[in-house]
Amino acid sequence: MEVVAGLDLVTVVLLFFWVVYLWENYLSFRQREVYKTTKDIPWELRSVLEHETFEKARLYQLDKNGFSFWAGLYSQLEMTVILLLGGIPFLWRVSGDITGYFGYGPKYEVL
Repeated sequence: MEVVAGLDLVTVVLLFFWVVYLWENYLSFRQREVYKTTKDIPWELRSVLEHETFEKARLYQLDKNGFSFWAGLYSQLEMTVILLLGGIPFLWRVSGDITGYFGYGPKYEVL
């Protein structure tokens, strides 16, 4: 199926997913810099938050940010490989074979 002149649907979907992923990582990188540089409690929170609690939360967010980067990269690469190698059509065929084995024909297929 051709969506844009010369581009198929898989290419457009992959391009969109990668653009969104890169944009989210850019925003995450900017937020990470804030976590690194902010050492003092903002004055709006000083009456309700202790320095020790703030520091623990800041360090937690740094760790969470780093883990999210690696988890997101793995997920993005996995999705790219599945789409490029035709994993979804393959699984659709396998599920059709499995349902056929149990006696359900094409009329049970959801389209």
